[in-house]
Amino acid sequence: MIHATSHVSSTLGPLFTIVIGAALILVAVRYLGKLLKLLMVGRARDILIKAVGRNAYLAMASGMGVTVVTQS
Repeated sequence: MIHATSHVSSTLGPLFTIVIGAALILVAVRYLGKLLKLLMVGRARDILIKAVGRNAYLAMASGMGVTVVTQS
């Protein structure tokens, strides 16, 4: 990325790199959301809705659990 933006001025080069990085993150999040929609069907969806729908603390704990499992 640095080599690709080396011909741009010293001020615009890093800014251009940040814009490209942010755009790539947004694209990745969009496709991850679509993928998760496809995966969350049937029994897994029902379990998640039951766990999240009860109260805010349980929803937060469920989110933390899913994050820990995915990061492992």
